[in-house]
Amino acid sequence: MFETYMTVIGNVANKPDRRDTPAGQVVSFRLGSTARYWSEEDKRWRDGSSLFLTVNCWRRLVNGVALGVVKGAPVIAHGPVRLREYTTAEGQRRSVMEMRAVSVGLDLARCLAERVDQQRRGGTSGDAESGDPGATSDQRGEGEQRGDWDAEGARDPDPREEPGAAEDSGDAAPRSGVPAVPAREAREPETVQA
Repeated sequence: MFETYMTVIGNVANKPDRRDTPAGQVVSFRLGSTARYWSEEDKRWRDGSSLFLTVNCWRRLVNGVALGVVKGAPVIAHGPVRLREYTTAEGQRRSVMEMRAVSVGLDLARCLAERVDQQRRGGTSGDAESGDPGATSDQRGEGEQRGDWDAEGARDPDPREEPGAAEDSGDAAPRSGVPAVPAREAREPETVQA
């Protein structure tokens, strides 16, 4: 099966949620990205359309994302995406765009960060199974068939939750103590029911 990979630059719209599933730990967060364009009429930048998706981080991304990504943080996420449809408890059909992240990082054009190696934190660096300190299971061809998309225990978004963007000013500081550059407020469009 072919997968469509995307790179999305935006702001984290909620506090990342870390949970255990039968397939392993996962950290999920909503990512909002709003197009910007220059208006000759107003002589200023304007917001265009917005894209919101759920980013699921598995395996080696779990610890880094859980420790380094906060609500409002400007991030760059890369991975395969899909549109998942589900039915709410009230019988309404909904759909959500999801990314199974291969890589997530802070957007250093919009914030400052301090690098802390896993070895300095007491963790391990690299991949013990392959002996390659830089290898990941995905680089060795494993992990893509694990079915992380449909992992039992993964939960649907709660339609009552406000998936909207960062309600704060986006100036949440990363855990390193280095303040982030304030992020633009992103807004999620209202859901239209068919």
